[in-house]
Amino acid sequence: MPPWSVVPKTSQPQREPTAAEKKRKEREEQENAETDQLIDTILATVQSGDEARRRDTWVTMPLPPKSEAPKATDQARRIAWAKHGIPYAAVPARRMRFDVYGNRLTS
Repeated sequence: MPPWSVVPKTSQPQREPTAAEKKRKEREEQENAETDQLIDTILATVQSGDEARRRDTWVTMPLPPKSEAPKATDQARRIAWAKHGIPYAAVPARRMRFDVYGNRLTS
């Protein structure tokens, strides 16, 4: 046989696992089974809640009859402009609105 050839290793017979190894393996299998069962339970609960939410709501769902549009008062405007550091007196009376591209919005 040439000196550069690869010699396959001979396989050794597998030994029997000890009692401690068997016990450890059984404990790990039991823990994995309990973990899988817990994950399945949580997943089923979450999915049932999600299905109920999807079943009971729609994208175009109307607002409740008691709800009203929020009122924009002068005090609310003053507070909003103050949050941006602009005094309310400096705000122009007629503001022009623009979209994200800089185009003027009408109405």
